[in-house]
Amino acid sequence: MLSLVLMIALLTVAVAVAVAECRQLTRAVWLYAAQGCLVALMLLLGAAWSELHGLVGSAVTILVAKAVILPLLVMRYARQGAPAEESPPAHGYLWAGAAALLGFLAGQYGLPLLLAGVTGAAAHVPFGLAAGLGLVAAALRTILAHRDMLKVVLGVCLLENGAHLLMAVIAPTIPELVAIGVVLDVILAVWLLLVVGRRAEEVTGARDDGQLDQLRG
Repeated sequence: MLSLVLMIALLTVAVAVAVAECRQLTRAVWLYAAQGCLVALMLLLGAAWSELHGLVGSAVTILVAKAVILPLLVMRYARQGAPAEESPPAHGYLWAGAAALLGFLAGQYGLPLLLAGVTGAAAHVPFGLAAGLGLVAAALRTILAHRDMLKVVLGVCLLENGAHLLMAVIAPTIPELVAIGVVLDVILAVWLLLVVGRRAEEVTGARDDGQLDQLRG
């Protein structure tokens, strides 16, 4: 069981790097959807390992929101926009992978030490903290390093995946309605970012967020 969960955790972080650096944007969206399935599978295995049935609810929420709703929302924008590939050159897989790996190691060895002093906080899914912090690290690099608006939106989606995974791993007994409310907020935020990105593309002819100052007036 532990070896299987470790493989899924590493694959989840690797897919995050692929989402960040894949220049074909529609393919990046499909990879993001696949990552949602991996995170849900990881939580289901964690539920079987820890016998915490609350993780099942988190897995279902992630599966519906991250593997279906958000990918369809972003894919609709990606298909309508042009060009099909990211405008700026893709940043290196090496740096993205290094950031994700550092996050993974920090989550596996550093975060448990911080949680040790928090009453009731514990890692209820093997390698869940590592995968969650690895996703956060990959997401932050995506948001900071890329200028394509759609890639930035995918970075926000990756960041929410990591945050949701960390929340489910550390506090699986939180009512699922709370997690659903957070997910709905993220869906609304992503939709608004896509609306702004579409407006920027209409005015500037590109999805480069550095040209958003042309929207003044």
